[in-house]
Amino acid sequence: MNGIVWTCEQKDILATDARVTLVRAGPGSGKTKVFVETANRYLDSWAGKRGGIAALSYTNAAREEMTGRLGGTLPAPHFVGTLDSFFLRFVVAPFGHLAGITPSGAWLIPSPIDEEIRKPSIDLRRQGGKPNPIPLFRINPTGGGEADPRFSAKPYYGGPGQVLPPNRAAEGLQMKKAEWASRGRITHADSHYLAAAIIRGSHGDAVRGMIARRFPVILVDEFQDTGHFLGRALLSLLTHTSISAMLVGDEDQRIFGFSGVDPELFMRAEELDGCKGYPMRTTQRCCVRGAAVASALSRSRARVEPKADAKQGAAVLLVHDDPKGCRSPSTLQRAADLCRVRGCRSLAVLVRRRDEKRALLGSDQQGGCPLKARGPRALHKAVICLMDGRGDHASRVVESRLGHLVLENECPHREDLDRSGVDPVRFRRHARSLVLQAARCQEGETWGQWGVRMKQALEQAAKDLGGSNFARRLGNMFKADPGDETGLPRSGLTTTPKAWRNGLDVEILTIHEAKGREFDAVLVYCSNPSASRRISTCPSVGWWSDDEGSEEREVAFVAVTRARDLLVLSVHSKSFRALSAKRPEFVGLFDPVTRAGSLSI
Repeated sequence: MNGIVWTCEQKDILATDARVTLVRAGPGSGKTKVFVETANRYLDSWAGKRGGIAALSYTNAAREEMTGRLGGTLPAPHFVGTLDSFFLRFVVAPFGHLAGITPSGAWLIPSPIDEEIRKPSIDLRRQGGKPNPIPLFRINPTGGGEADPRFSAKPYYGGPGQVLPPNRAAEGLQMKKAEWASRGRITHADSHYLAAAIIRGSHGDAVRGMIARRFPVILVDEFQDTGHFLGRALLSLLTHTSISAMLVGDEDQRIFGFSGVDPELFMRAEELDGCKGYPMRTTQRCCVRGAAVASALSRSRARVEPKADAKQGAAVLLVHDDPKGCRSPSTLQRAADLCRVRGCRSLAVLVRRRDEKRALLGSDQQGGCPLKARGPRALHKAVICLMDGRGDHASRVVESRLGHLVLENECPHREDLDRSGVDPVRFRRHARSLVLQAARCQEGETWGQWGVRMKQALEQAAKDLGGSNFARRLGNMFKADPGDETGLPRSGLTTTPKAWRNGLDVEILTIHEAKGREFDAVLVYCSNPSASRRISTCPSVGWWSDDEGSEEREVAFVAVTRARDLLVLSVHSKSFRALSAKRPEFVGLFDPVTRAGSLSI
C-alpha cells in the first residue's frame, strides 16, 4: 500500500468489493487520502481504451487539490473535474435537445454574469404591491421534481432567497423553457435541473447506458454538497449496474445549502443496488478538546472520535465588545498570544462573511455603494471581487455592463462580438482596465465624483470599441437617485498589514475558503450579532436552528474542525450571555478567558 500506514477504517474501505461504496467520513479522517488511493488503484490496473474513470468533486478548489494529488491532469479517456462540469459536458451539452434546448446547443451564463442580466424577468409583486421584477437568471430550481420544480429567487444585492409559490414556479419554468428553446442560455442551476431531466426522462436508459460505457467508474468527493438536482441526476446515473462508484462525504459539513442540498442524500444513496456503507469517524486532525466541541455541533449527532494518541489540545472562549466593522479587534492579538503559549506556528482567523474578512484585513473599502444606480453598484461589486482575489469575476461583471452599453447584450459571446465588429481581445482588455480604474482611489474623492469618473471611463471605452447611440443606456446606467449619498468620501482598497511576533503564519479567511484545510490554531470570530436578516446571527440561535434551510450549524462545524491543537471561539458579549443561558453545556466545553482574564492555558 505504497508504504502508507492505514487505519482499520481505511483498510476496510480500500478492500471493499461493493459496486457502490458510500463513505461517511468525519473531519480529518483521511477521506481525501483514501479517495486518491482508490483512484490510483483503478488507474494502475486500467486496461480500457475507450472508457475511463471520472473523479469528481463539488468545488473547483477540491478539484484542483484532487488533480495535484493524482499527479496532474489525467489524459483521456479519464476525467477529473467538478460534478457541475461533468454533467454539463457529458449530459447537457450532447443531449440537451432531449430537454428542449435549441439545436444550436446550450450556452452557459457563468457566475456572476447571471446576476447582472435583468431581462427577461418575472414580476413577483404581491397583490396591490409595488413592482418587484426578478430576472429569470436569478431564479434557480432548488427542489421538487423535474415536472414540478421548486424555484428560489435571489433578490438584488444580498438578502434571503424568496421561494416562488407554485403558480409562479410554473410560470418561471415555462419562461425558462422558452429561453432554452430560443437562445439556449442557461445558468449553472439550470444545467443541474436539465441534467436530471435528461437522465430521468423518457430517454434516460439510453443516456445512462452511453455514459456508463464512457465512464464505468465514477468517484465523487464532497458528496454532501451535491445540490438537489445534481444529486437526482447522479443517483439516477448510478442505478446503471455496470457503473462502479465511490461516494465520500460528511453530512455535518454540507455548507452549500443555496443549491438545495437534500438532507436525505446519504439515505437515498444507500438504496442503490449493491451499495455498502462505511463509517470513517476517527479524526487524524482534531485534538481531544476540539473533537468534543465538534461533536456538540454535529447535526447528525455523530461523535467526532479523536485518535488513540491524540493530544489533549485546548479550547478557549474569548469575549469581545468589538463594534460592527471594527478593523483590528484586540481578539486577534490575544489569539496570537495564545498561539505563542502553545507553540502553534499557524493561525487561521475564520469569519462567516466576506465583509467581515475585509474589515479584519484592515480594508479601507467598507460597506456598500451609497449610489443606487445599477452602473456604480456593478462597478463597486467588481472592485469587491477584485479585493477578494476573484479577478475573473470582477472582469465578468464589468464585461456585462460594457456589453450592455456597446451591444445591448449583457452576456456577449465571442461570436456576438465578431458579428458586431468588436475585437474580443480589445473588449476584454477594456473591461480589465475599467476594473482597475474603479478600484483606484483619488485623494479626497467622493462617491459622487467617483461615479462621474467611472461614467466617463465607460463612455470612452464604448467609443473606443466602436459603439454609438448608447447615450440613453449610459444615462440610465448612472441615473441619479434622491437617496444617493454623493458627498460621502470614498477611500481606497489599501489594507493594513499586520505584524505578528515569533513568525506566526496568520491567514484571515471565510469559513467557505478554509474548507478542506487545517491549521495548528483556529480563531472562529463571531461579530456583533444582529437580527436584520431572516435569522439572528447570534451563535446561540443560528447554530442550533431547527430550520433545515439554515446551514449555520454545518458552517460552524466546518470551522471548528480545522484546528489541530488550539481552538479559539470569540463571541460578542451579547452572544456570550445568550450562550451561557441557552447552551451552558456547550460553553462548558471551553476554558473561558474574559477580557481581563489570564491568557495562560
